[in-house]
Amino acid sequence: MNAYDLYIFYIEPADLKGQAHRVRVENVEVADTFNPRTKQKEKKIILRLAGKKKVLGLNKTRTGAMIDITGTAEIEQWIGVEIVIEPGRQSGKDTIVISAPAQGAK
Repeated sequence: MNAYDLYIFYIEPADLKGQAHRVRVENVEVADTFNPRTKQKEKKIILRLAGKKKVLGLNKTRTGAMIDITGTAEIEQWIGVEIVIEPGRQSGKDTIVISAPAQGAK
């Protein structure tokens, strides 16, 4: 059995090695996760990306970016969409930023 089949591992900013990556959303799911700040379970949108073993968990900011990129809040319609993920900073912490690919870029 593969550990990636048993556990969810999240993409971290350091995994991107300072580079932007153009990726395709392969699947979208909602998972129950534990929020250590509130000490409660909450639902989180998870993106599975083509060619990546780790997944991208969406916070409110990244969810808003996906809505802006796709033009819809219906998460099932995000499957197949190409996005760019890259390391960034938010509130003084390392994070992952989602954006639309540049027009004409591959």
